[in-house]
Amino acid sequence: MKRVAIFSVVFAVGVALVSSASADIYGDCEDALTRGDDAAVQEMASEMRTFSHVPMRSRTAANNCVSEAMGREMVFQLRLGQFITLEEYEEIRSLAAAAQAAREAEEVAAQAAREAEEVALEEIEEATAKAVNARICELQEVLDETNQTLQQAEAARQDRRVNTLAATIQECSAWFNSDPRSALTNDICNSIFVSGGLPNSEVSGPSTSEILLAELINENAIMELEVLIETGMLLETLQQRAKELGVSEDGDPYDCNA
Repeated sequence: MKRVAIFSVVFAVGVALVSSASADIYGDCEDALTRGDDAAVQEMASEMRTFSHVPMRSRTAANNCVSEAMGREMVFQLRLGQFITLEEYEEIRSLAAAAQAAREAEEVAAQAAREAEEVALEEIEEATAKAVNARICELQEVLDETNQTLQQAEAARQDRRVNTLAATIQECSAWFNSDPRSALTNDICNSIFVSGGLPNSEVSGPSTSEILLAELINENAIMELEVLIETGMLLETLQQRAKELGVSEDGDPYDCNA
């Protein structure tokens, strides 16, 4: 550790001595150039060519001195730490400029590729969204058609149920009038009599048809109550909120009818 410290001090002193010794060589060489003292120029230029560093403020003077001594234009190249010919200097600058241009071109190409990729992704997302919307519209159309069929089937089923029940009640009543025992002991007629009363019964109450209608109304009320409990809104309010959220009046947020 002690040797390292001593070496650092010696190196720093050496640099200081070199800087001090060469502090005036650039001005002295310019003076020699002015006087036409070629020998002095050659001697100081030879010494300068051993320098690995030339201060920026003295670089022009150093270049002029070494160029005169070498008989061609010389330039101190800081990165190389030596004097080189102007042609070599220009070549280095040209290579550096070409490398910089290549880096910039590469960055421009990379940026263009990124932008193209973003555009492609946006187009894919847009196409996917359109495809999804189109499929939703197709499914909605299928649902509309099937729902209509199912509603018609349900209405027909209810009608058949009512007609069948009415016809059964009529037959059971007629059977009861002709043979009460047989009618009462028949399972179907018995359930009808228990639910709606005997044909000659004086007990008042809703008829079987009225009971059936009440069941249908009850089902609708239960459905609306479930919606109310789930959303906290009446059906009318829920429809108004849908309009406020941008859903069309016909409930078509995907522009299926556009």
